[in-house]
Amino acid sequence: MKVLVVSHSYLEPENQKNILALSALCAARCILPRRGSVLLFHDYAFKTSAAMTGAFFAYRTVALTEAQYVYASATMGLRRFKPDVINVEYNPWSLIFFQILIYRVVYSPKSRIVCTVKKNTFRGGTGIRGRIKRAVACFSLRWVDYIIAASQMAADLYTREFSVSATKIAVCHHLGVDVSLFRPSAKEPAVSSGTEETIVIGYCGRWDRDKGIEDLVEAMRLVNQSETQATVLRLMGCGAYGGFLDDYLRNMSQELEWLELLPPVPNAEVVKFLHTLDVFVLPSRVLDDHQEHDAHALLEAMACGVACIGTKSGIIPELLGNGEGFLVSPQNAQDLSEALRILIHDPKTRGLLASRGRKRALDAFALDVVAKKKSTILRGAINED
Repeated sequence: MKVLVVSHSYLEPENQKNILALSALCAARCILPRRGSVLLFHDYAFKTSAAMTGAFFAYRTVALTEAQYVYASATMGLRRFKPDVINVEYNPWSLIFFQILIYRVVYSPKSRIVCTVKKNTFRGGTGIRGRIKRAVACFSLRWVDYIIAASQMAADLYTREFSVSATKIAVCHHLGVDVSLFRPSAKEPAVSSGTEETIVIGYCGRWDRDKGIEDLVEAMRLVNQSETQATVLRLMGCGAYGGFLDDYLRNMSQELEWLELLPPVPNAEVVKFLHTLDVFVLPSRVLDDHQEHDAHALLEAMACGVACIGTKSGIIPELLGNGEGFLVSPQNAQDLSEALRILIHDPKTRGLLASRGRKRALDAFALDVVAKKKSTILRGAINED
């Protein structure tokens, strides 16, 4: 089986391991931009290595808007490679999808098109603009042979909003985790200036309102109003494109001695941050056009054996809903503070959640597990009548 993956997700070196894992099961190639926004980095250049030779092909992009662009390539490798399946990791109504569709017709008409979708909300809007957006989405989906949804919520969206048949869609997490890198650490607990152990709560990712950072800070404020137990909150990251929360959090860190801010680091180094934590929190909000659709940092924390708390937003209940972590109401600092208090005072429960989370990461989200599932789905898509 020959697979061509088209995505910007693999600019991040740690994510490239997913393509290499897939390459062990089939002839896989990946097309990606030469530069782009990666996690918390506003601009990142693709870097190749001997291990990636023949697997990655980077092209310049031509941007029409901030979110819409096409690849500056006349063939995108389709004329020579002629894949059995083209896995497009963009919404099936994006400009890149239509570029791939045209190139497929010209260079490799027998290739099947499989879209990987993560977005689990759809706001078509009102009036003529909303009707046009929905019409374009329904039209483009006619050309998709199969859909890989990164979550059950995303799959349900496509069956509900666009009447995609359940036989044409499968759920498979978008990115696997290197569980040999993201693994538990036998760290010595940090201690305060007194004699009691300091409990470290943490989050890493974008400092944006949809991530619920303000809710987490408020929950920690509630905890520290009544606690004698030494606790700190560590936030690693920054706002997307200089978001306003950067200034808010810097000001708060000057007022609150228990709030620590850390700059973003390459994904492979996030493991060092996770090893300093006793509890990881992903407090994502539920908004009209946002629910958590990826939660990759949460998966990495689970793989590291860190007790986790998440909100009931998007994919999070699918990851923690079987006892792998605590689930709380989104945008509810009181609920979150109560969950934090339980884990602060109960090391046994922290240990239980840590072991359950690690096991779930090993069983369902390790690189080889995700690659095998994705390979099986792609082979099935090729064999569809």
